[in-house]
Amino acid sequence: MVETAIDASLVGEKLDRALDQLRKLASLRPDDPTFLRLQERYLELRDRLDQGETKRPVELAGEVTAVEDLLESALAG
Repeated sequence: MVETAIDASLVGEKLDRALDQLRKLASLRPDDPTFLRLQERYLELRDRLDQGETKRPVELAGEVTAVEDLLESALAG
């Protein structure tokens, strides 16, 4: 079985990058419904990580990646 290199610290780093993107989006469109939904999703993911949800870091990392992708799209659009 191949061991995964994804752990809680990597998920935390991804969340930190997502937070930077959220801040950029907030400065551009603070009342945008997309921003508000992504902010809520970010907070939920951060809370899950902070609560110790590290049993499935690959799954959590995938969810964070989805948020990052949506943030990039929102910033580009």
